[in-house]
Amino acid sequence: MTAKIKHKQAVVALNNNSVIIYYTLKGKKMRYPTGISVDATKDKNGNYDTWDYVNKKLKLRPYYNHTQVKVDEMALRQKTINDMLSKANDIINDHFQRSIQITPDHLSTLMGKQQDKKISIANTSFFTFFDAFIKLKEEHFAERGVAVSIKDYNSTYSLLKDYQASLGTDIQINHINNLFLKDLNVFAAKKHPAKIGDHKLNSKGKMGVNTFKKRLAVIAEFYDYLKALEACNPLQVDIIKKYNRSITKETKTKETLDLNEIKALYEFDFDQPQHQMIRDIFVFLCYTGIRFQDLVDFDRRFIRKHLDGYIYKKPASKTKIAYNLPLSSTVLEILEKYDYKLPTISDQYGNRLIKEALAKTEMFDEVTPQVNKETGEYKRRYDAITLHKGRNTFITNLVDIVPLNELMKYTGHRKLSTLQSYIDVRRPVSMDYIQKAFG
Repeated sequence: MTAKIKHKQAVVALNNNSVIIYYTLKGKKMRYPTGISVDATKDKNGNYDTWDYVNKKLKLRPYYNHTQVKVDEMALRQKTINDMLSKANDIINDHFQRSIQITPDHLSTLMGKQQDKKISIANTSFFTFFDAFIKLKEEHFAERGVAVSIKDYNSTYSLLKDYQASLGTDIQINHINNLFLKDLNVFAAKKHPAKIGDHKLNSKGKMGVNTFKKRLAVIAEFYDYLKALEACNPLQVDIIKKYNRSITKETKTKETLDLNEIKALYEFDFDQPQHQMIRDIFVFLCYTGIRFQDLVDFDRRFIRKHLDGYIYKKPASKTKIAYNLPLSSTVLEILEKYDYKLPTISDQYGNRLIKEALAKTEMFDEVTPQVNKETGEYKRRYDAITLHKGRNTFITNLVDIVPLNELMKYTGHRKLSTLQSYIDVRRPVSMDYIQKAFG
């Protein structure tokens, strides 16, 4: 009588902090590395914080400083683990259907051959995977209602497409190294022609350091995605991130309004209704500090009665971190003027209008250190101010008089370093604080 073959299955296990595919048969074992490891931090019981010991998988939820970006990254890692485990068990099941018990050594060999196929993907066109990555991000932001956040990804796509046209050959996944990044940096910094051959360029060039660092951050995120799919050399991720860190961030000159200037602007009598409208919107931003997209998404249902006034409590469109923003009498006046439905305009149109309006007041004519990229001329102050400067203005006017932890509640910031990046450091130093403290 033939002995019945036992149907053994591969399982996921931890080896130190490395995730492995584990398979055993007749005392022999296979420990096949997935290339995925859990974070090294442990709880008080000595268990890894990011590993679900009951379900034998990565924890896919935010906790401590485990941000949504980190959760997304962990989800990609978990998908890699799931795919590898499925493939191992598919091989085992295929053999079982033929009444064969595959040995651990044989299974390891077959798994290795499948991984070799993945490595050959590195010679595939860069955009074969980058197109899929962009689509994944679009779906991600659409689900969370933050489509505005896809802009950096699309801009990176355009830059790389234009650079590929300048090279005259397709970029491949294994092309990304230090030399490639340096050449890309040079390309981004110089002025671009309208066309290269039949290719119409979407990026204008003359890209600043801070903007280029954003593009590198997207490329690094893409290679983290490829790494999870085992479709690139893992060292490429470190190369991109290290190159990004090596670039010194520009200290940008910020143009903000002090409280007297905001008041004078609000009281200015404009002839044109579109200038009155954009003035109201800009003053609203200066007195609330909310992002432009949150202005577009403003919803009166999130205004709450609070102590002797009103507070706006709504998650930010970009970060989902809630604003806890007290509303001043001027802000409430503007909201009532528009029946709590602020005018809807595009960012670009709004920026053009606010420059026109500020110029008409003749209060913002001073020359700034900022240079117009097109003309090479120093900008007048009115030409250096955009709607986004409302957030800078709000934070700069409050940073010296409001406790930082309280101010971060208003603005929806979690990191002090991010809040500080909005401050106009050119404001004159006040002696009041020293005099009050030391006499």
